[in-house]
Amino acid sequence: MTVKPQLIDVDNVEVFIAEHRNRHGLYCLEQKIVCEWLTETPEVRVVAIVAIAQDQVRVAVVEKSVEFILPAEGDFVSLVAAVGAVCIDLSKPLQLSPLFIPKPWGQEIWYTGVEQRGVCAFTQRGGSVAIPYLLALFPSAFNECRQLVLLKILDPLAEEVFGDLYFELHTKKQEVYVVTHIDKESWPAGQGAIRFGFNQQKLAQYASEDAFRSGYADAVKQYRQVRVEVDRHIDSMRDADGIALDEPVSAEQLKVWMRSIPAELMAKELSERRQMDAFTQLKPLAVGDVVKVPCYTPHALQHGVRTIEFQTPVYERLILSFAQKVLTQQHWDSERAIEMMDIAVTNTERFEGYDFVSDHCGEVIVDYDDFYVVRVVLGAEQTLRIDNLGDYIIVMSVDQKVCVNQAELASEQAVLLSALVDAVQVDAGHNDATMLICFPK
Repeated sequence: MTVKPQLIDVDNVEVFIAEHRNRHGLYCLEQKIVCEWLTETPEVRVVAIVAIAQDQVRVAVVEKSVEFILPAEGDFVSLVAAVGAVCIDLSKPLQLSPLFIPKPWGQEIWYTGVEQRGVCAFTQRGGSVAIPYLLALFPSAFNECRQLVLLKILDPLAEEVFGDLYFELHTKKQEVYVVTHIDKESWPAGQGAIRFGFNQQKLAQYASEDAFRSGYADAVKQYRQVRVEVDRHIDSMRDADGIALDEPVSAEQLKVWMRSIPAELMAKELSERRQMDAFTQLKPLAVGDVVKVPCYTPHALQHGVRTIEFQTPVYERLILSFAQKVLTQQHWDSERAIEMMDIAVTNTERFEGYDFVSDHCGEVIVDYDDFYVVRVVLGAEQTLRIDNLGDYIIVMSVDQKVCVNQAELASEQAVLLSALVDAVQVDAGHNDATMLICFPK
C-alpha cells in the first residue's frame, strides 16, 4: 500500500490503533512524550508508523528529530527505511540493551534505567527504541506502569578501597543482589563481602543504642574531616590537569595524585577510616549468594564482587560515608542517616519455592512491595513454560545461553516480555542454566 503520508497528532497511539483496528490503512502518528527523567521535563515528539491490514498491525517507532523528513509517498517498508524507524513487535521478546555508567568505584551496567545520566533502550530486529517511548506509546503492554523495575549489574573495581561502594541506606528503594563473580586476586579464598549493618560485638560495648549511634557519628565526623582535606588536595590536581571536579577517573590516576599528598595525612585517613569501619559489619559473600537489602539498612558492596541487582525504580539514598570523593553530590547525609538507620541484625536468607506450569520449581529470592524475583535452574535441554502473564516480566540469563521464545540470551543478557505475550517458553542449551525472572506486582 503506497500513500501520501501525513503526520497525525494523537494523544495516544495505542488508543488510535484500537479505534482503527478494522480500517485498513497506513498511518503516521505523532505523540508528545514528557521526559520526566530530566530536570526541566522537556518534551519530545515520537512518530509511530502503523500499517493495519486485516488482523495484522505492523508498527515502527522513531523520535522526531530536527532531521526528520517524511517522504512525499511510500509504503510501510519504504517509510520505515526513510525515517530510520525501528519495527517493534510487542508480542515478541524485547532485548534490554546494556548501558555502561562509570562510577568512582567501577561501573554500573544498566538494563532498564531511565535517568538524566542515561536512558536504556529496547532492541529488536537490529534497532533500538528508548524504553520510556514504548511505555508511553503502548501503556497496556506494560500494565500502565510509568517505570520498569530497575535491573542493573554492579561491577566494582577489584582493588580494596577504590572498588568499595558508598556506605548508604535507602528509605524507599528496595534492592536485591545476586552474586555472580568474585575476583580471585582480591579474595583468594573465593569469598568476598558486603559491608552490611553493624558490628553487634561493638554494639554490646555501649550502654544503649543511642550511645552507639553517637559513638559512630563521632567516628564518621572525624573521618569526614580528613576525607575533605584529602579530596581538596586531589581537586587541586584535577584542576591542574584540566579534569572536571565531578568527572570519574581511573584508580591508577587517583594513585598518581595521591603520591603527592603528605604521608601524615594519608596515614591519618587510614587510621580514621579503620576506626569508623570498626562499627560496621562485613557479611561474607560467595558466588550464588543473595543479599536482600531492607530499607534503613546501611550497606556497601565491596571491591571485586560483581552482582546482578533488581531494585525499586526510584533514585534516593542517604550516604553515611565513602572512602573516596562523592561525585554526584557535595555532601554526605551522615547525620540524618544515623538517626534513622536500623542497627539490628536482619535475617535475609529464607527462600520460598515457586511452581511453574511446566512442573518446574524455582525459588523466590525476594518478595518486595512492587516486585518479586524467582531464581530458576534448568538442566541441560530442559524447558520452562510460563502462562498467563497479565503483566510484563524480565528474564535474565545468569551464566549460560538460553532461548526465551526463540530469542537467544547469552550470560548476563536480558529480555522483557510484554503483557501482550500469551506464554513464555525458556529452553536451556547443552549446559545447566541459571536464570532470574522478575515479576512486577
